[in-house]
Amino acid sequence: MNLIIFYDTVRYRDEIQHVINAHMQLWGQFSSVRICGLEDEVNHSEEFASIYLLNASRTPSAHLLRHVKRQHEAGANPESMLFVLNDSDRLSPDDAESVQRELSAELGKLYNQPQWMWASLRAFAVYRDALQAGTQLADTGFALWDEAQQAFLSASQLVESGQKERLLGYSQVVKLLERVTQQFLQAPEVTARRAPGKHHVYVCRTDTGWIERMNRHSSDIVFHEVREPDKLSRYVTKEDHILIYTRYDEWDSALDGFTTDCPSPVLLIDGGNERNVWEMAELVQDAAKRFPQIRVFPVSSSYLEWMDSLAAGAKTAAELARDPFIVITDSYGFPRNKAYVADWNKALFRESGIDELISYITNGRLAHAAAI
Repeated sequence: MNLIIFYDTVRYRDEIQHVINAHMQLWGQFSSVRICGLEDEVNHSEEFASIYLLNASRTPSAHLLRHVKRQHEAGANPESMLFVLNDSDRLSPDDAESVQRELSAELGKLYNQPQWMWASLRAFAVYRDALQAGTQLADTGFALWDEAQQAFLSASQLVESGQKERLLGYSQVVKLLERVTQQFLQAPEVTARRAPGKHHVYVCRTDTGWIERMNRHSSDIVFHEVREPDKLSRYVTKEDHILIYTRYDEWDSALDGFTTDCPSPVLLIDGGNERNVWEMAELVQDAAKRFPQIRVFPVSSSYLEWMDSLAAGAKTAAELARDPFIVITDSYGFPRNKAYVADWNKALFRESGIDELISYITNGRLAHAAAI
């Protein structure tokens, strides 16, 4: 995994280099670590994790927002980015709250839950100096607010009173190392770039086979299997769709423990070959009443399986026509005479319900009629 650390203030380059030098065992786990200014040219289509070292005393710059937007357009996973608001020691609590609110609002236009944290790398630099100076530290101009004494304590006062570890705590460097480990090193897949120009759909509570089948039958959509739904809102973007897959006999508990603050949630109810179109229509109506905030689609994975059997030569058109479990309907929803089906692939795909789902995802509207 490659890592690029971007900074918007020149002195941050030396400050983060001190942190890297002090913890080489951790940073050495990356294939490469580069430190770049926001204005430096980088190839955003390459796969890398990124840390943005930002001056907390400034509002989010247009340059920063353009930089992040380029990452977004190149398909960067929001989990591959960590925004570090530096110089927290220079802000009052009210100012810090204002900066936090503004940054979250601006980045929230692209990502649901941008990952950010506070830090004072200046405090870490003073802490390193204090370790080398022993009990005597020259005045650095750095001070921390002490709630108990209701006064600012200089770095030299903290050192003389044996409290230099407070400088390390205030720097938040330990937390930064933990975040880098958890967010990047323990999840290297976050650096993968999503295919640009495609619709991305995240599917919860299904199996890998269903995902593979869906990806075979849709060229403009990439379906992703979600293994940890509780983290879903962190890496899904505003343009994405969320699918919650369930069998017809389990739909009433499909959303248990699932938060609906993700964009465009869709509930897929799979009737297989065990429920006919009228029974599924009734199930969809019941589900839509129970979950009014979620779009509900009836689908049948059995029809996709029959498509695969036809393509593999395991089934012939004549055999499909004789199968009593296969029902092909006309545009009004009534059963057709299967002897007159000219294109079995098209007919089976339509009956699967997936064509309606794909039309909804790509065009925002239904291809025929049926979803509620």
